[in-house]
This record gives sequence, C-alpha cells and structure tokens, in this order.
Amino acid sequence: MRTTNWQRFRESYLFLTLLAALVGFVSGVGAILFRWLINFFIEVFYGIGSKIFSFIGKSYYAIAPALGGLIIGPIIHYAASETKGHGVPEIIEAVRTKGGRIRPRVALIKPLVSAICIGSGGSAGREGPIAQIGASSGSAIGQMLGISPEKLRVLVACGAGAGIAATFNAPIAGIFFAMEVILAEFRTRSFIPAVVATVTATSFARRFLGDYPTLGPLNYSLRSYSELPLYLGLGILAGLVGILEIDVLYKFEDFFERIKVLPPFLIPALGGLILGSIGLALPHVLGVGYGENLLPPLTNALIAAIKERLDLKLMILLVFAKILATSITLGAGGSGGVFAPSLFIGGMLGGAYGYIMNLLFPDITAGYGAYALAGMAALFSGVSRSTLTSIIILFEMTRDYEIILPLLLSCVVSDAIVVFSGRNIYIQKLLRKGVKVKPERPPDILDMTLIKEIMKKGEDLIVIKKGMSVKEVYELMEKRGYHGFPVLDEKGRLIGLVTHNEINDVMTSGLWDAKVESIMIRDPLTLYPDETLREALLRIGIRRGSHFPVVDRKDRRKLVGFVAKSDIISAYVEKTKEIEWFPA
Repeated sequence: MRTTNWQRFRESYLFLTLLAALVGFVSGVGAILFRWLINFFIEVFYGIGSKIFSFIGKSYYAIAPALGGLIIGPIIHYAASETKGHGVPEIIEAVRTKGGRIRPRVALIKPLVSAICIGSGGSAGREGPIAQIGASSGSAIGQMLGISPEKLRVLVACGAGAGIAATFNAPIAGIFFAMEVILAEFRTRSFIPAVVATVTATSFARRFLGDYPTLGPLNYSLRSYSELPLYLGLGILAGLVGILEIDVLYKFEDFFERIKVLPPFLIPALGGLILGSIGLALPHVLGVGYGENLLPPLTNALIAAIKERLDLKLMILLVFAKILATSITLGAGGSGGVFAPSLFIGGMLGGAYGYIMNLLFPDITAGYGAYALAGMAALFSGVSRSTLTSIIILFEMTRDYEIILPLLLSCVVSDAIVVFSGRNIYIQKLLRKGVKVKPERPPDILDMTLIKEIMKKGEDLIVIKKGMSVKEVYELMEKRGYHGFPVLDEKGRLIGLVTHNEINDVMTSGLWDAKVESIMIRDPLTLYPDETLREALLRIGIRRGSHFPVVDRKDRRKLVGFVAKSDIISAYVEKTKEIEWFPA
C-alpha cells in the first residue's frame, strides 16, 4: 500500500509543484555561483593574466580569449559536447524530443566552460548557461525521483526559467521564457510550477545579490503619437538585423567546422585568437558587454548608449562588430548565450537609429536612449521568436513602463519580419543537426475541440424509430452511407443504438422482418456535447465502440447529436491542417 500511495503522490500536481520549488532553489544557487565564477575567471585572465603578460601590453587582449579557448576546447570535446554553443537549443531538444532527459554532468560542466569562455573575453551571455544549468538540474532531480516524461519536461522548463529569473532579477520574464521558448505552450499545469520555481530562484538570488534592475531605473516615454511610425521603422530594421545575426552566426559555425588542419578541441582557441584581434580595436565587444561582469578596464557601452553618451559612428560600428564577435565565439565552439549579445546589438542599433531620427525629426522624437531600449527588446524578439519574454524582461531590467506602446510595436514588427524569413536562432541549430522540431508547439487539438463542434445535428442527424424492420434500417444505411444510427421511441427518447454489425448478424440468419429494438444495443456509450475530444476518447477506449449518441448531460435520453469514431479522426486531421499552414 505504501508503494501505491507513493506512486500516486509522485505523479500528483502537488508533488510537481514542490519539485519546482526545489529546482528554483537549485537554479538560484547556480545563478549566484555562476556569476561569481565569471568574475573569478575575469580576475584570472585580466587581473593575474594581464600582470603575467604585461610585457606585451595591449596585445594581451588578443591572447586572452585564445587562452580561454585552449582550456575549454578539450573539456567540451571529451566531457560534454552539448555544453558547446548557446545552450537553449539543447534544452528545447531535450524537452521536445527526449522527454526532458539531460545528462546530469551538464549541470557541472556548462557553468565551468561558459565562465572560462566569458571570463577570458568570449562574446557571449550568461542566460544560456544558467538556463542550461537550471534545466539540467531539473532533469536530474526529476529522473532521480522517476516522474513521468510529461512532468519531467515541465520541470526542465521550470529550471530554465528560474535560471533566467535569478540571473536577470526578472521573475516574470523567467516564467514567460519557460512557457514561450522552452515549452512553447501556455497551460495552467505548466504555468503554476514555473511561477513557483522562478519566485523561489529570484527570492534566493535577491538575498545575496540585492534587488535592483539590471540596467538601472530609467524613465523614457513616448513624446508624441506621431513618433509611433518611427518605432515601426525600428521594428523593421531590428527584424532585418536579427536575420543577419542568425545567418552570420551559422555561417561562422560552418566555416569553423570545415577547418580540418586542426583537431576539433583546438578550434575554440583559433576562434579566440580571431576574436581577440577584434578586441584590440573594439574591446567593448568582449565578454558579456554590460553589467557587473564587464572586463576591465572597459566602460558599459550599453548603458552609455541608453543614457545617450555614445556617438553615432561608434554605435553603428558596434552593431556589426558585436554580431561578428558573437558569431566567432559561438561558431568556433565557445560556450555562452545569445541573449545578452542580442540585447547589446539591439541597444546599439536602436541608439543609432534614434540618433538619426533625432536629427531628422527633432520636434517629435524622444532622446535616442528610448530607441536604444526599444531596440534591445525588438532585436531579441526577432531572433528568438519570443516577443512576450522580450517585452517583459526589458520592463524588469529597467523598471520603466512608460515606453510600453513603442516597445510593443517594435517587438511585434521585428518578430513578424523574422517569422516570414523562416528563421529562429534557437530552432535553427536543431534543424541543422537534423532534429525535427517545430518553432512553436501546436495547440492541442484534442483539448481545444468539443464534441458539439463535430457531431451530426439538425438535418444531418438521422435516427431510427422503434418498430422499423431490419430491412428498412439496412436500406437506409445503403442509401445514406452511414454505419450506425441512434434508436428512438415514439416519444423521441433515446432507447438504443444499431450499427452495421448488428444488421449483418441478422442478415446472415435471414431475419429481415425482425424489429430493430430486438437487435439494438440497449445501453450504448453516450457522449456529451460539452466534453473535449480527449475526454471522449478516454471513455471510448474503456468501452470500445464506433458510433456514439450525444445526449444532454442532465438527461441521458435526450438526443442532441451523433458522432462516429471516423468523425473524431477526420476532425483531428482537418484541424491539424488548419494550424500547420501558418509559418512558424
């Protein structure tokens, strides 16, 4: 009995929610340790390392990323190849094709290699690694306790969202990241555990890191409604640059994969050397690019753009330099996220665009810092196809709600531009590996379709009256092409069901004149008009059968419709076609 009770509790919603809290705690701890680890390796490479190599002066900026690549290359190649790159595609693959199963070692190796990569100057973000840390922790806990694959997927998404929430101090964005990017669904059964996980992770992280917005409190607003078309233009530009970012990233991945003169574990070092050469001229593109993990002695270029302290030429240059730097880092096999680089690129793009708009339309435009903010969210919205996450995370990183209208417009337009290009920076990586996943999880047709939507009713509802002969029923079946009918009494009340099986049995005996009530099924399985296809199929699976009267839930003898199993199958196929056409 104890085993049975444990099994029931293990599959309960309460147990999943409790596990989500545990995963949130682990993710919060992981976020804190990971940020500390990045700072540790920044000190190793740019504190201790710069002193050791002081004799080469500024040339050390070209060497440091190569040293980092030299360290992480063998670790990734021999210990866990899935820790290479930005991490989120591997989480999506685990959730959508592997039942949420991730190797536990990823939770240990990913933070190490990513911290070394970023700390040595690799152009990558924190969010991919911490999401993978949280996701792999959730997977390990769920596998250890033997929960079902469906619940394991939810737990993995909870870990990923909790990691995002803790590292950016953005609990709501973490929830939407889990739902929109990882699970690609919005359901209560997933939403509540995600909330519990992100609240737990954020609360723990705030205890040690403080409660302050990542980019500082800002206050920008729409100066005039005449300005909205300009933000629409920013959305279009952000979508086009987003497409460029995706294409350049995977072009460099192809480039480095074609290099055969070096063993694979040395390719990250080669990429680091190329990246370092760019860093000599533009050190702003090295590392995360903003926040407390800046490489010394750099200034925070993203904050400078938002606060309108960068000139136009530098912002334009940094857009393309950061795309190049990130593509080299990750394309060569480095480890880190694309979230932070995309925010940086979008901020520079928006700042440059706003700067030009200020010159052209000085009377109706806000400062270019407002455009830098909108550009951050708009670019990431396009490349990741996660509009809600992008909008909300910007609110939480700045705590500025006044820019809501231009932000919504820019993000949606950018997303639309990238949609019709067929690109998605996360899904693209999986498709290149031959993993077939949809950018968005399609709606569950079985749960969103009701029996009343597919049942025969009105003139299409054909019934058999009590007293009709077998021959008459057979002729009606032949004429209408139906293989089953409900049987009603003289008052129009349901009394049974007759199908071709009963007719065929009687025909072989030659009893053509037998009355239908003598052969009908007297207690047929009935369905209700307000139940979903899933609920109906679960009951059909228990009772079997192929034809089902649909009755009023309050009166099981009041016939309101009729459904055949073939109707359910046809409805499923047709509704699947309806949602398949839309480009994702």
